[in-house]
Amino acid sequence: MKTKKSNLSKDDKMSKFLYDNINNTTMVMTCDYIQSYSNSKDEWVFHLNYKDNKIILSYNKIWLVFELKYKLSYTQIQAFVGNWIEKNCGWKGFTPHHLGQS
Repeated sequence: MKTKKSNLSKDDKMSKFLYDNINNTTMVMTCDYIQSYSNSKDEWVFHLNYKDNKIILSYNKIWLVFELKYKLSYTQIQAFVGNWIEKNCGWKGFTPHHLGQS
């Protein structure tokens, strides 16, 4: 049986992955300058730090996928995610980092 191969480019696949993980979240906590977001399984996905202008992503849920599946370096992930969140979420000036490396 043949499997259907996607016609999406690597960038389109990465964009879809990020969209599925960022846009399907709910803000679960906010304090002075941090907003935390979880998915429908109540698993932490990311938080925005307005004081330091950082978006901190779950290592296991997001960052690791970019490293292993898409073979991106740390700086390539930062550039892709930074550009994507600015374009698609309107979060300008946030630098992506990760938390929770296993």
